[in-house]
Amino acid sequence: FSPLWKGIIEVGEASGNLPFVLEKLADYLEMRIEFERKIKSALIYPGMVSFFGAIAVGVFFKFILPRFTQIFTQFNIKLPLITQILFSISQFVNKYFILLIIAFIGGIAGIVYLKKKGIGKGVIDKLKLGLPLLSDFTLLVALERFSSTMYILLESGVPIVYTLEVIAKSIDNVVLEGAIDLMKDDVKKGKNLSSELSKIDIFPPLIAEIARIGEETGNMPGMFKKLSEHYQKELSTKMERMIAIFEPLIIFLLGGIIGIIVIALFMPIFQLATLGNK
Repeated sequence: FSPLWKGIIEVGEASGNLPFVLEKLADYLEMRIEFERKIKSALIYPGMVSFFGAIAVGVFFKFILPRFTQIFTQFNIKLPLITQILFSISQFVNKYFILLIIAFIGGIAGIVYLKKKGIGKGVIDKLKLGLPLLSDFTLLVALERFSSTMYILLESGVPIVYTLEVIAKSIDNVVLEGAIDLMKDDVKKGKNLSSELSKIDIFPPLIAEIARIGEETGNMPGMFKKLSEHYQKELSTKMERMIAIFEPLIIFLLGGIIGIIVIALFMPIFQLATLGNK
């Protein structure tokens, strides 16, 4: 169970209001599952196209290109540079096919192991927040999780300091976790949440402003609920736009690879036809 679950259950037991906090938790989990379902559904098509496209190209280099290599070798014609490069790649794939498969499986297993052990997570998390395009999406995911968790915990009656502690554990980013931990320590000393949020450069000013309004009106849960809804819509829009760009990009890339292969094969065939006419 995640830190979010544990934090809510502890508060529900301590306050004697366990049914209420469990109902809030159920609503939050339903919302998260529905949101994740939409994202996964949108990724099915580009994922399938990429997977089967990679298999098709691999089969071509492994089984089809070697046949053409034998044919062109028999006629002893000078191959164009693009065809030579293509045949070199095909020979490399055929020669080290088993090793490439082992390396691919080993790479995936290594990534899973490192992720499970948390090795190198700090470096990866910094890259996620520093790389173009990826940083915007990573930050949006973190802001949505931050605002949603703030809402559900504060609405359930969890104290602000403990809320920040739970969020730091569940934010799934070492850089943001460290920033929230520092903010938690300052809030624990009596400082305002809004002023501490404004000191974190990664967070946009909107979050600090929403927190300030919540402090002044005494309605922090309601304000963070509106903020979480805002970031959910923004994240959905961002995801839809990325997929809308990603789908034609994959098709264009696969089409380009197939086009290069066709050109590389037809140029020697044209040479053979010319020799036959002579």
